[in-house]
Amino acid sequence: MKTHRVVVVAMLAALLSGCGLDLLLADRKVDELCKKDGGVKVYVREPAPPALLQADGKVDIHALMNPKPGQSHVLKYTSTDVQTGEPYIYRSEYRLFRSVDNTLMGVAVTYDRRAQNLGIPFLARAPYSCPSSDQMVALVERAFNVN
Repeated sequence: MKTHRVVVVAMLAALLSGCGLDLLLADRKVDELCKKDGGVKVYVREPAPPALLQADGKVDIHALMNPKPGQSHVLKYTSTDVQTGEPYIYRSEYRLFRSVDNTLMGVAVTYDRRAQNLGIPFLARAPYSCPSSDQMVALVERAFNVN
């Protein structure tokens, strides 16, 4: 009976040692940073340029990210480390520019905590981000009035 208790206590200790307190704190930090400057902010709205429209009427985001010389609009991406180590947190920022006058049309900011794989399937931890939707697409749709 005593051996049984020792085994159970050892198993619980092993499970609780990876209980995820570090992830809860990291997710809280992601939420706090997100409240400060996360999300989409659009400063200039205009109709979508015909050269960037796809057949389905949506803006070609790939073309915005990989602009050709003389292209009317450009989407730039930067990533900044917020917390290195585990759990790793980073800030993603997309900036949409009108090329003619280098006007910043809008910004989309997301904070992310990477997934963690501890080598044991049931202890794998899913990633977390705030805001949770695809901010890059939302920025482009709002700036170009695309629905």
